[in-house]
Amino acid sequence: MHRTLTALIGLTLLLASTPAPAQSPSNSPSNPLLDRLAKTVGHAEKIRAAVQEKVTTEDLEVRAIVIPDAYVYSMAVAIETLVKSRYPEELLGRKLRDLHREHKSTMGKILIIVDIQTPGDAHYLIKEKTEVFRIDSGTNQRAKVAKEEPKPRFTAWQVFQYPPNKMRKTGSFKLAEIEKYRTFLTCNRINVKKKDPFTLYVSNILKQSERLGSTNSINVGNRQLSCGSIGSLILPKMEMTFYPGSWKVPDPPTELREVLASLKKVK
Repeated sequence: MHRTLTALIGLTLLLASTPAPAQSPSNSPSNPLLDRLAKTVGHAEKIRAAVQEKVTTEDLEVRAIVIPDAYVYSMAVAIETLVKSRYPEELLGRKLRDLHREHKSTMGKILIIVDIQTPGDAHYLIKEKTEVFRIDSGTNQRAKVAKEEPKPRFTAWQVFQYPPNKMRKTGSFKLAEIEKYRTFLTCNRINVKKKDPFTLYVSNILKQSERLGSTNSINVGNRQLSCGSIGSLILPKMEMTFYPGSWKVPDPPTELREVLASLKKVK
């Protein structure tokens, strides 16, 4: 599953960076399959734009994009790349079948893309082995992180805690600072057809500023953090609730639907 979604994410990035191919000569052989696939271009972007939510707390912005059908989306992205490559029809057919085998494990699954944008006036960190994302669809379940961009680099930080009227406590925590942070989550257990709402929770993100006093500050260069308690730095839990019954996800173009239907017969 992780390999499949990694391939999908790579294809998504490739769409934005691959230049358009040169036009085929007028005497080049016809390619009906390529012509059909070309009519599906743009559907992946419509899927990404269909279901989005945003929440902000203490200037931290979290945006989530829900892809209700990860298989249709992954194939739409992959097909756009194939169209740009302009392979001969026989090779194009083989590559389509290979892509289907690669992505068919995503059938029936939801993909959630979460973007976190941090303002520049503070520092935001997460602790190693701490749950940041959780999905509640009636029964609490952990969201599976398929990929992170960039992947957080956890290092040892020295943390000085100053509880009121008590001695200073010194400890070490594995922390990673996040700035622009994109996470790809998967969930297997949400039944979108039942249209029951589900909630995405984002929590356990720490916030600290540099110059709040000697007992309440951060030194990124030395990886040192001072605070009353590390728990006092945790931002309030953020949540976004999605209502599948209200989604207006565009139907796949006829050409895409027919191609996917034929591919599903491939073993």
